Amino acid sequence: METNAPKEKKKKQKVSKKALRTLLTDSLVHSLDGLELPKANKKVKKVMTKASKALASTYARLIKKEMKKTKSTKKSKKVVADKANNGQVAVAA
Repeated sequence: METNAPKEKKKKQKVSKKALRTLLTDSLVHSLDGLELPKANKKVKKVMTKASKALASTYARLIKKEMKKTKSTKKSKKVVADKANNGQVAVAA
């Protein structure tokens, strides 16, 4: 008996610098609105945009490294498990 259920696909996590940037910018604006500061002018907005761009690119790199690290550890665990199933003795780290 065969089922026509769709196979589960692995979800790829994309790291969007633009999404991170907008999230950081909104967070910055919201934080500064709570303080008793004068309204932000063009220069202040420009500085916030530059800062959020730099933070977004840094966080994007960090997230990608973490994803790569978890992917490699999952792969190494799978290799160890496959060797154990084939009758070979392997030591898991």
